[in-house]
Amino acid sequence: MSVQAIAWALTVRGISPRAKLVLISLANSADQDTWRCFPSRKTLAEAADCSVDTVDRCLRELMEEGVIERQKRLRENGSQTSNEYALRRGRTNAAAPCLDAAPPAAHARLPQPQGFAAPPAADVRLAIEEPSYEPSEEAAAATARAPTRDPWPDRLAEAHAILGSAVNLTAGGMHTWGPLKALCEPATGPPCAWDDVLDALRQIAARFQARGQTLNSWTHPAVKELAIAARDARLAGNPEIAHVSPEPRHSRHTNKPRSRADVIWQLALDAAEAEQRRDADVDQWEPAPLRIAGSSGAL
Repeated sequence: MSVQAIAWALTVRGISPRAKLVLISLANSADQDTWRCFPSRKTLAEAADCSVDTVDRCLRELMEEGVIERQKRLRENGSQTSNEYALRRGRTNAAAPCLDAAPPAAHARLPQPQGFAAPPAADVRLAIEEPSYEPSEEAAAATARAPTRDPWPDRLAEAHAILGSAVNLTAGGMHTWGPLKALCEPATGPPCAWDDVLDALRQIAARFQARGQTLNSWTHPAVKELAIAARDARLAGNPEIAHVSPEPRHSRHTNKPRSRADVIWQLALDAAEAEQRRDADVDQWEPAPLRIAGSSGAL
C-alpha cells in the first residue's frame, strides 16, 4: 500500500465516480516507490464493489484519460496472468494538498504505529507535482479507436429542410439515407460531394413546389441526375452546368439490349429524318421513291 498514491488518486478530477473508486483500489495496491501493482480484475471488482465488466470499462476510461498505463504479463509457459498497472503521477486536475503544513493539534497527539517512518514532506510533494506527460501509445490507440458520430442522420434532416413542402414525409423511403449516401460514397465512379446533392435537392424543391408535387423517394431519377450534373460541373469548374435540366427519359428500359427488329426500326426512322432534312426547303415533303432490289426504276 502507498499512502502517497492514495493521496494522489484523491486529487484526480475529470473521471467518473466508479472509475475513481477503481483508481483508489489500484493506489491501495501500488508499490511504495514505483506506484506499480498487478491485482486481478476480480480483486479490483471486490475492492470497488462492482462487476468485472464495470472494472474493464473503468480501466479503459483511466487509460484513455492518461491516468494509468497497463502492461500485459505472461507466465513462463506463455499463458497470461494478471496485468501490471502503473499510476501516472503527473495526471491531476486539482491542486495537490499541501503536505508541508503542520498537522492539526488533535492529530499531532496521535501515536505513530511501531516501525512506521513517514517520508519527508518534500519527497511527497515532488511525487505528486511531477510535470505533465504525453499519453502512452496504448492510450493514444484507444482514443483513435473511439467511434465517431455518424453524420447521416443530420444530413437527412438537412435534406428534409431544403425540400420543405416538396417532401412527402409519410413515404417510408424518405426516412432512410441509403440512396443519398450511395451518391457520396459510390461503389464505382467519382463521388458526389454533399453540397452537390444539396444543390440537386434545391432544384427539385423549386420544380416540385411550382407543380404542386411531392418527392416520395430518394431513388427518383432527378435526384441522381441533378446531383451528378452538379458534380460534373464542379469538377469541370463550370457551375452553370449544374443547373441544366437532365435529358428526359424516353423509356425505363434505355439500358436494355436492343433486338434486331429495334435496330431495323431505328435505321428506318433515321433514314426518314435524313430525307426530311434534305427536303426541308420544299413546301410539301414527298417520301423517297420505293425501289425494288434488282429493278431499274422506281414504282
